[in-house]
Amino acid sequence: MLIPNINEQYHLYAILLIASLLIGLFIPGVKLAKAGIRKDVLVCVGLLNLMLALFFGKIYTMISEGSLDVLRTGFSSLGGLIGFLAGTYIFYFICDKDKRILENYILSLPLIYAISKMGCFFAGCCHGMEYSGIFCVRYEPGSACRVPGEVFPIQLAEAVVFLCIYFILGRMRKTHIKENIVSVTLLVSAVAKFSLDFFRYSHVGKIVTSNQIVCGLLIIVCVVFCTFRKLKMESLQS
Repeated sequence: MLIPNINEQYHLYAILLIASLLIGLFIPGVKLAKAGIRKDVLVCVGLLNLMLALFFGKIYTMISEGSLDVLRTGFSSLGGLIGFLAGTYIFYFICDKDKRILENYILSLPLIYAISKMGCFFAGCCHGMEYSGIFCVRYEPGSACRVPGEVFPIQLAEAVVFLCIYFILGRMRKTHIKENIVSVTLLVSAVAKFSLDFFRYSHVGKIVTSNQIVCGLLIIVCVVFCTFRKLKMESLQS
């Protein structure tokens, strides 16, 4: 399938990136407003998360690519994650450790990532490895894709996987994983991103990438936290 170079004309990368953040902030904001959280607090949470996600998303890319070009470098999803988590936890503590803040905003992270990946797909950035099998795509000259031939549509694969994660965890939220929904969301998302990174063009010739290292650290933190929490609960019940 040939992907036309329409990003420069319609700015789909920027539009979908901003849209992903706005949608990912709007949905939990509505739910929390219905739950009784003050609207002015939710506006502040949304603005802080938006600014920090964009700031750290840009800084992460500049550091990982060794670039000082603020305008030309893109936004890293992991950098955005760091900023989003920072903003969410800041208001979590401001709001007397209200778990609803963490649960609703962090549960929206897979949705944000899925929508933003569609922007990457149309722009041609973060593309997959060279691949000529089923579902392969090819970009017109002028896109951000560095491969002149066919590549694996990793951006679409990531969008589908993370949409599934978002809806499945949303349905499972009221089950036995409710108490660990924050760490489970981060853990599952980190495992998915770590695994899918093997299909990226940027992974060719590397054992692990910087993205996988960050995901690996996040996986370890989540596993340790869940294990510690489980042992604590068992000790309280005994």
